[in-house]
Amino acid sequence: MTRLPKLGSSFPRVLGNRVASILLPVGRNVMRKNKLYFLALSMIYGLLSTNYAFSEPGAKEKFEIEEVIVTAQKRAEKSQDIPIAISAFSQQVIKKTRMYTLDDIAQLTPSFIVGQHTPTQPELSIRGIASTDREAGSDRSVVVFVDEVYIGRAGASTFDLFDLERIEVLRGPQGTLYGKNVTGGAVNIITAKPTDQNETRLLFTAGNYDLEAKGMFNRVLSDNINGRITFSVRKKDGIYQNVNLGKTSNGLESFSGRAQFAFLISEKLRALLTFELSSDDIDGVNNKFFQGWENSIEDFKQYVGSAPPFRNLDGTPFEPAAGMYNSENNIFGYANRDSFAVYSRITADRDYGTWTFIPAYRSNDLNEYRDGVGMRLRGSGANSRGFSSGRANDEYYDAVSLELRLSSPQESRRLTWISGLYYINEDIDRTQTFSRQLGNGYSAPSFAQAAVNSGFGIFGQATWALNDRFNLTFGGRYTKDTKDWDLDVTNTLSAQEQADLTDFYGRPPSIAPARQLYSISTSKSWTDFSPKVALDYKVNEDVMLYASWAEGYKSGGFPGTPSTAVAALISFKPETVTSTEVGIKSQWYDRRVQFNLNLFSMDFKEMQQRDTIMLPDGTAIGTVSNVGSAKVKGVEVEFIILPTEDLTLSGSLSVIDATVTQTNISNNFTTILAGKDLPRSPDNTFNLAVDYAISPAWGFRVDYRHVGDHYFDLNENIAGFQPAYNLLSARLGFSAPGGWTIALWGKNLTNEEYMSTAQSFRTPRSLASTGLQNGFATVAFMGQPRTYGVTVTKQFGN
Repeated sequence: MTRLPKLGSSFPRVLGNRVASILLPVGRNVMRKNKLYFLALSMIYGLLSTNYAFSEPGAKEKFEIEEVIVTAQKRAEKSQDIPIAISAFSQQVIKKTRMYTLDDIAQLTPSFIVGQHTPTQPELSIRGIASTDREAGSDRSVVVFVDEVYIGRAGASTFDLFDLERIEVLRGPQGTLYGKNVTGGAVNIITAKPTDQNETRLLFTAGNYDLEAKGMFNRVLSDNINGRITFSVRKKDGIYQNVNLGKTSNGLESFSGRAQFAFLISEKLRALLTFELSSDDIDGVNNKFFQGWENSIEDFKQYVGSAPPFRNLDGTPFEPAAGMYNSENNIFGYANRDSFAVYSRITADRDYGTWTFIPAYRSNDLNEYRDGVGMRLRGSGANSRGFSSGRANDEYYDAVSLELRLSSPQESRRLTWISGLYYINEDIDRTQTFSRQLGNGYSAPSFAQAAVNSGFGIFGQATWALNDRFNLTFGGRYTKDTKDWDLDVTNTLSAQEQADLTDFYGRPPSIAPARQLYSISTSKSWTDFSPKVALDYKVNEDVMLYASWAEGYKSGGFPGTPSTAVAALISFKPETVTSTEVGIKSQWYDRRVQFNLNLFSMDFKEMQQRDTIMLPDGTAIGTVSNVGSAKVKGVEVEFIILPTEDLTLSGSLSVIDATVTQTNISNNFTTILAGKDLPRSPDNTFNLAVDYAISPAWGFRVDYRHVGDHYFDLNENIAGFQPAYNLLSARLGFSAPGGWTIALWGKNLTNEEYMSTAQSFRTPRSLASTGLQNGFATVAFMGQPRTYGVTVTKQFGN
């Protein structure tokens, strides 16, 4: 058998030359756009082309980077041994960074951006691939899984994260093992499981916005049954001051609980039963209105036909309230969410492999009412000014899923494999009701959406060890999705209310954004086969090169709020992502330096986005459709350095070029333009962290995050532009005798003001040649301001 070369040999230098000759041409276009790409390639070239003699033989110290075991490929493996771009966070990192939300996860993950359109509706984007449509007929592009159970709705994935074993973020399409709707990536949340130790942990936090109480109770219930119960109670003050209504809004009261029972039925048969519930009550749902129009009222009148709607009674431009967290919403609003889940994991070991069965049920009840614009109305009747758009969203979701897998025995070496069947049935009832006032007009239509989504998949993946160095991974998944779709549009105003509004405004109310009242019922099915091929090469025990090609698929669907019956019957096609990736995973200097890098290129086709389309009768309406294609190229770097046993330096970098390459829609109203950047795809993001144990009792951690400038919509609307921003967080911890820990912490310590997400009012493409500044206003949800506090933890037992 050929022996692996030593680190001190000349082999890495030769390999470095070969790798650089392959990787440099791949990234030449991105490198022109951002010099950070060249820096990343220089780092890997330098590592591979250097003779390493860090320590003399026999002088190796005991400390090294901790191995992280992940289940990204549905079996326990070292994260450094799998050819996937993955970020994995251990219990210690989760605790030290207060990783309680999806946004907290994104702070440490390259290419991952999380926005909050409302407190219960996160918008997840990985490598610029995201979906912001929240209607019942559409799906997400980045999906959250809890203990391998799929969460189909964004509003069901905002629970408080606590008592976790680890978090895994898989970047890029994961169509083979994860199935539909994972075109951008997957977020795997792995909870801590019951153990055979009696222990209790209680945690209390007091901060400038937060009061928290969390707890964990692990008990040995019998010789073969262990139980674990966790809870989290949180009260958070609001960050917005509504200067119009004189109230503080976006306050939160939440509760989350989990009960798990592990059964050791026999040495070869195990079962885990989990119950989860959570509840969120949000007092006031406010957003921030920004005036983005930079031209005169006369220009606006000339090209649009009327003065800008956002103006004062005297006709002068409206100026929003000063202060990034001062809002002028007409509606105070609320958001309530209740979620319940029960699922099980049953594993049976046999001589020929291991069976795994995961049945799951999840329900989520979401009720929300908010001001969709956030602009104060002045005056009354025909003399009113401003734009009020009340939006009530009532959504009930329940889903049943079944997954059955058979995987090769753990002792398999030459060929490891996994195969399985998957079934899911989702029932979504969502009613979206508008109450819109624009100047001297009013409308209040309701869109009652009902979707029954069923999906079936059969999948398999295998890794064949060609020799001691090369591994070939190949797999595929066949999926069939069916959506039964019903939509009823009604006017919520009674005859008397319509008469009263006609007298008040001097004109009858309309049903905008609907143009007609209708009721439709339809159904559609889609099938897909998503393959994957990967090749990895072990340079030595600590260095692996890999290349992969994979496809991902997101189901087609139906628009949730089309203005006409004709548009309501037009389904949009599935979107697909084809990804090519090459990378290196490596550890150096007696495993005290870890350096991972990957280059990727993705073809994003049939993008599902909202835009203006032309119906056969010439009517232009706004709806979700397949707007075009995009190309996403980039580089991602992650590193960990242990200069001493007590000091850890870590960080990540992503450099992305995500550009629309083709526009499917051809009319004078479309705003999806070729050559524009994908939303939420900053050219560069990076984070740096310093973790230092001052003594056995004292330690601190500092995290710095930079997010490059980016837009929030596909037409690069100037009103929805977010300049680059930086976030600084820190934690100082002290461990006292008796199981006590005290931590002082702070997030966004520099009080950076930035938009978490935004929705812009945009001008039609037909005005692009006029020279007018595109976009005249935006509605934004702000990122969290500076928060700080103290957390006290008491540990009982082991």
